[in-house]
Amino acid sequence: MGEFSQVVADGMKRVCADFSVIAGLYGFHKTKNRLWVRTNDFCAESIYFHRHGSTYGAPRAPRVDIRVMLSIRVLSAPIAGGAIGIISDPARRVTGYAYHHRFNAKTGDTYERCIEELGLYLTEVAEPWFAEWRDPRKLMTHGELSNDARESLKTAISGNFNPDAISASLKALGVRVRG
Repeated sequence: MGEFSQVVADGMKRVCADFSVIAGLYGFHKTKNRLWVRTNDFCAESIYFHRHGSTYGAPRAPRVDIRVMLSIRVLSAPIAGGAIGIISDPARRVTGYAYHHRFNAKTGDTYERCIEELGLYLTEVAEPWFAEWRDPRKLMTHGELSNDARESLKTAISGNFNPDAISASLKALGVRVRG
């Protein structure tokens, strides 16, 4: 394990725990390591944190830099291709600056700013985007939605739900279904 692996892992755990409090205010529940999910009748809205550099081996610095990934998944769709999404990279504040989603996990430098701006991203970008596509009839017009997902959504709107597909979607998202 690299010199900074544990401190970065601890930093990710800390930011996820603190973000869970913020996301919980909007009805999101942490279902997996870095995933928060909120469901409605037809879809699951999710927020996922990807740590930049996490696919390149052990971290070389104690920096945690988060890409926020938003998605809306049609619950009755086949697992592959049943979602639309956006990432935080191109998003800008009304001031024109990028959201500050990074901090030094060793020193804690800019941690509070990172948490604050993750909350701002949730209210300024995520919530409006989720609201824009929450209407299932509008969601069917989204260009990135696969044909299978579109047909599954159309079928669900007509009242014909596929319980097996819904169960598989919820399981893939880590949502526990109470029996």
